[in-house]
Amino acid sequence: QNHNDTVGNSTDLTNTFSAGVDNTQTEIIHVGANGALTKIHRTVPSRSDDQNEIRLTALADKQMRDMIFYNDFLNLNGNLIYVDVSGFGVDGKTLTEELHGSYQFLTMFTVLGDISHTEYPSGLYGNSVTTASVDFLGTIRPWINGLWTFSLRESISNWQSAPTQKTFDAQSRLSHQLGRLTLSTDYQYRRNDIGSINSVSQQVLVRAIRPF
Repeated sequence: QNHNDTVGNSTDLTNTFSAGVDNTQTEIIHVGANGALTKIHRTVPSRSDDQNEIRLTALADKQMRDMIFYNDFLNLNGNLIYVDVSGFGVDGKTLTEELHGSYQFLTMFTVLGDISHTEYPSGLYGNSVTTASVDFLGTIRPWINGLWTFSLRESISNWQSAPTQKTFDAQSRLSHQLGRLTLSTDYQYRRNDIGSINSVSQQVLVRAIRPF
């Protein structure tokens, strides 16, 4: 791929070569790998600069059904990403490991999970960060014309050179359909912890909606 872009007094000539491989027998597990080499030649008044980027990605994913409950569904996928940048801009090597998962069961509930770790070039963003989160989502009909939806989320971010940040979010909505009138009550809760500093916020909203 060749791209020529001119912005103001700057001109970038970009050349990218990419290739990838994937297995075709995915009944057990799907794996793949791809790579890209990008070269940018930037011309500005009185000088020119170059940037080279190498990006390598390895991935794997797996889906499973009917493990615990009838028609439940588990999806897992992981990525390993390596980026090496040299030339103008921020250069150095970055390595990221990611694991994502989702599980749906009883047609009403979903659990999501994510964890990642990134090693940045020396001196950038404190060198490394680890993040993780878990979500629990639900949709329930407690009575005819009634609907209760809720979500819970716990997340953590751990920077090497900064205090650990933990966040808990909860949201709930209970609604009832009365003819063309919709009655609903919403509740939101958030707790945020950064080091020894804690904050809590809550919100309640009651609504009645009717289209005309």
